Amino acid sequence: MFVLSIHLSLLAFGFGMSIFLLLAIFRETQRTIKNYSVLLFWCAFNDLVSIVADLMSMERLTILLPSFVFIAIGPCTKISLDFCNYCNSFFCGTIVQSTIIQDTYFLIRYRILSKPAPGAFVLNMIVMFCALPNVAHMVGLRIWKNNENTP
Repeated sequence: MFVLSIHLSLLAFGFGMSIFLLLAIFRETQRTIKNYSVLLFWCAFNDLVSIVADLMSMERLTILLPSFVFIAIGPCTKISLDFCNYCNSFFCGTIVQSTIIQDTYFLIRYRILSKPAPGAFVLNMIVMFCALPNVAHMVGLRIWKNNENTP
């Protein structure tokens, strides 16, 4: 119960900070950091999706050699076990997406040392393009699950 309360408090703190960051971005962004705010927006949005997916599944890790077993105890169990699996897969996808966004940020910072910074549209397209593998993974998972259940 202690670990669960710490987990929930960290999720609540992260959710609040992500909302605060999104509000700060939408309220007023200086023109000099407008490009940076695009990447901050995608990081905060990705974090919100990650928090919701984690909160829905609330999985516990159990080691049953030679395997690791994730046991869902979150609200997803009220919907279906497939939904819990989907939430966990989505959560893992958002972790990968967060790493891609951070890598994009470092690449842009390196690029602006020698060339002008790309515009907001170009940054949005880069993030969207980098999200395509995760979107394909989610769609493929749903198609595979639907085909698995058909007689």
